Amino acid sequence: MSPLNAPVAQPAPAPVYPTTESSAPAKDNESVLIPLISAHEDNFYLAVSDAAQASVDQQGIVDQVRESMGATHAKILVGVDKKPNNLKGAAQLVRGLLLFGDSDALSDDWLEHGKDRGYVGKGWIVVGVMLPERAGAPTEVFVDPGRNVRAKAEGATERIHRAGQQYFDSQKYTQGIIEVSKASATQLQAPKKAMFRSWQGVGILALLVLGGVLVVFIMHRRKVRAKAANKRAQRGAQLVDLLRHRAFRLEKYRAPLPVAEPNGPSGRASEAINAVIPSLNARALLLAQNYQDGGPLSVEELARME
Repeated sequence: MSPLNAPVAQPAPAPVYPTTESSAPAKDNESVLIPLISAHEDNFYLAVSDAAQASVDQQGIVDQVRESMGATHAKILVGVDKKPNNLKGAAQLVRGLLLFGDSDALSDDWLEHGKDRGYVGKGWIVVGVMLPERAGAPTEVFVDPGRNVRAKAEGATERIHRAGQQYFDSQKYTQGIIEVSKASATQLQAPKKAMFRSWQGVGILALLVLGGVLVVFIMHRRKVRAKAANKRAQRGAQLVDLLRHRAFRLEKYRAPLPVAEPNGPSGRASEAINAVIPSLNARALLLAQNYQDGGPLSVEELARME
């Protein structure tokens, strides 16, 4: 997908995740554009929509935030958009960045545990900034830290939300985003990578100490393999229906070309999407055809269908 905007921190807004009925929060079949990463340095990622690019200095933001990144061990993704758009606010911009953006910030188990444990992956902080349509209107900020990211002190989230307020109020949007980004790096902290390695070392030692358990595992390996094969077959049957259904939906879809700037980044992205649809559909239908009668399904075959 491509870029668009959001408002200031509000509790638990409606999520922007795909369902069996619709793949984006658009209303009346209008497009929802999600900004892709447009600037990046080390662990800081900046995604600015087409609509907001004229309002901010991306390189200036990256240069100013660089020094503050040493205060956290997290990766920070800041998404910036500008009203008007089809997003409900800064919180929904964050959810869109996670689910439809091009970063790795989305948690691996978001389908199973996203609603109760959050959608942001470990070691990530995702911030949404929604610039107003007219000067003087409020700028919305929303911050969503990963599960293992902790506040250094009470009230950290509120301080991040207020960090750039005075600059946003005076339409100094670049400096406002810089302050919000710096506050995210200094107010929130992820575990050190060395700590991860330490835990890995403890895990390896525990495996060695409990090596006797492997004997039991070997004895029951056939039973485990049989169960796994059965689960793969069940999942394969589900994927046959999903592949056919979604290929049919995708066959009718055409990414719209922006009216205002058809040759811009969003226009080129739309053309690329439309160009890849036929081959993507053909591959999906072939995979469904190959497994339509069920039977044994290898891990690799299931991975291709997924």
